[in-house]
Amino acid sequence: MPIRKYKNKLLNISDITIKKIKAGDLADDLPEIYELKDVIENTIGHINKSVFDHTIDVLENLEKLINKNNKKQQLLILATLFHDIGKKETLMTKEGKTFCPRHELAGAEKTANILKRFNLSPVEKDYIIRIITNHGRLHDFMDKANRKNLEVEYNEEIKEIKDIIYEILLLTKSDTMGSDLKKDSPNEYNFRMNFYDKALKELGQNA
Repeated sequence: MPIRKYKNKLLNISDITIKKIKAGDLADDLPEIYELKDVIENTIGHINKSVFDHTIDVLENLEKLINKNNKKQQLLILATLFHDIGKKETLMTKEGKTFCPRHELAGAEKTANILKRFNLSPVEKDYIIRIITNHGRLHDFMDKANRKNLEVEYNEEIKEIKDIIYEILLLTKSDTMGSDLKKDSPNEYNFRMNFYDKALKELGQNA
C-alpha cells in the first residue's frame, strides 16, 4: 500500500483531532479508521455499536484525562485511535454475540503499516505498537482475576509492561468509560473504575 501524505507531507500527531475524524477530513489519509463504521459489535460492553463510534467515545474520554503537552500521552492518542483497528479482520459472531479474538495482535500488525504515514521515530512507533499489543491485558485480567488477591495478581500481570502501564491504565479506563458496561453491569463498572483510579494514584499521577 502506498504511503498517503497529508497536505504533501507525512502526518503529524497534531494533524489527528477528534473534530477532523468526525468530519471525515482524514478519510483519504486513514481510510482504515472509517472502515470501522461497518464493524458492529454486540457484547456486554458494546451493544450493537460500531467500532468507529466506540473509538470516538474512547478518544473523547481520554482527552479529559491526559496532558496533551506530554509527548508520551500524545503518542497514546494515536495508540487509542488504532487500538481496536484489528477488529475488522477478527470479528466473529456466535448466537448473536460478537467476538474479536486476538484483535490486539492483528491491530498492532496493521498499525505498524499505517504508522509509515506518520512523522514519528522508530522508538515512538514501537511505543504505540506495544500499547496496542497490550491494551487488552487489563480487561482480560479483570475478567479472570481472583478478586481476593487482586492487587497481588495485578502486580504480577504488569511486570512485563511497567514502562507503559500508566498509558495502558489511561487507555483501559477510557475504554471502559466508552463501553456499555456501566449500563449493563454498574457494580462491575464502578469496581473496575475504582481499581484503575487507585492504580493511577499509586503511580503518582492524577487520573
